[in-house]
This record gives sequence, C-alpha cells and structure tokens, in this order.
Amino acid sequence: MLRRWVPAIVAVVAVLAAGCGSDAGGDTANTSPDAASDSTTGSPGGSESAEPLPAGTLPCALVWKDRATLPRGYKGCADGTGTYVPADPLACSSGQRIIRYDDRFYAVPGGLVHAADAPLIEDSEYRAAALRCRA
Repeated sequence: MLRRWVPAIVAVVAVLAAGCGSDAGGDTANTSPDAASDSTTGSPGGSESAEPLPAGTLPCALVWKDRATLPRGYKGCADGTGTYVPADPLACSSGQRIIRYDDRFYAVPGGLVHAADAPLIEDSEYRAAALRCRA
C-alpha cells in the first residue's frame, strides 16, 4: 500500500522544492501594490543585475522623468553606474502592467511617467492606480 504513495509524495516534494527560490520573471516575483523598487539601487528587491546592458538600453535618468513617455517596449534602463536595472512590473487584471522605478516613479508602457513625492506605497495616486489595475 505504501509503495503506491511513494511516487506521489516524491512528485509533490519535487514540485514544492521547485517553487522555492528566486523568480527572475518580474511579473510573478512580487506584484502586490505595496512592492516597489528599492530606493537605493532602483532595482526590484534591492539586488542589482550583473548582466551586460542590452542593446539600446537608455539611461534611467532619461527614461524616468515626470511627464515623460515610458517606451512601449520598456524592459529596463542603465543607472548612473552603468548597471542594468530590469523593469519592475505590477501585473494588472486586464493584462496591462504598471512599471515602477526607484520607489518614486511609475507608468504604463506607452503612457506618461508619474513621479511621487514620497515612496510609492505612501502616494495616494499610485495606490489608487494599483487598486484600479488589480480590480
């Protein structure tokens, strides 16, 4: 009887173990409205990427300006040290994404960049946008 359950138990343990660890996918890593980028590095979760800059990567200071337009195909930018900062997306129920940067800026791809005066979680306009996104 126990022999029949062993493969099932092993499969469940393998699936659970595979679910642990880091997710580099962006959309599923931490998409709560409260999860914004680390303000010191500008990257999600405070970790910087060691990968080379993809071709056509723009400086973060050029992309993330209040009332600028976030490029539709935005994947990330280069910070002041030349380090690649991948996009920090908040997945919406509609399939749209709100991209966040430096715990101060947010925008939808192809839309206007909004700058908050405080961390995003404390900004009422960002919180309202995140709630609409998740509804």
